[in-house]
Amino acid sequence: MGGNHIKGKKHTPDQVIAKLAEGDRMLNEGKTIAEVARSACLTETTWHRWKNTYGGMRKPSVYLLEGAVVDPSCYPCVWGSNKLK
Repeated sequence: MGGNHIKGKKHTPDQVIAKLAEGDRMLNEGKTIAEVARSACLTETTWHRWKNTYGGMRKPSVYLLEGAVVDPSCYPCVWGSNKLK
């Protein structure tokens, strides 16, 4: 048929974490996952995929997941100490 396919928006890891944090806050207030996903302009499928991929992570962990080179001395909470063993 037509070429009217709309490509989905690509979110940065920071944006994903922010939306997940806001969504978790809403869930704690008693909202449903459908309401949370709708308010974040996501599908429920995307919400679950993000939770499985990024759930519980903070920014330094996400950058490690993405393969970025991180100086461990900048994020001792991620590495457990300032030196890699």
